[in-house]
Amino acid sequence: MKYQEALLELGEYTVVLSWSKNQTCSINELNEFKLLQELVDKATPKKPIEEIDSYDDFDCSVHYCPNCKNEVDEAYCPACGQAIDWSE
Repeated sequence: MKYQEALLELGEYTVVLSWSKNQTCSINELNEFKLLQELVDKATPKKPIEEIDSYDDFDCSVHYCPNCKNEVDEAYCPACGQAIDWSE
């Protein structure tokens, strides 16, 4: 959550700086802010999507990344880097 707090403070600073200079944020600044938001979102653990697959006579749980839908079984998605929350 420290990442999110830092991002919010950066956003507030950017707005104040723009207001004090009587100008708006540049496209580059907005793109950088969006990139930071994406990194914060990926660092924030999310629950995996669980699906039950049936094989012959038994059911098996398969988990997928909530971000890119890749199959996951670790703390981070190997495809996109999304942090996975495995807590019950």
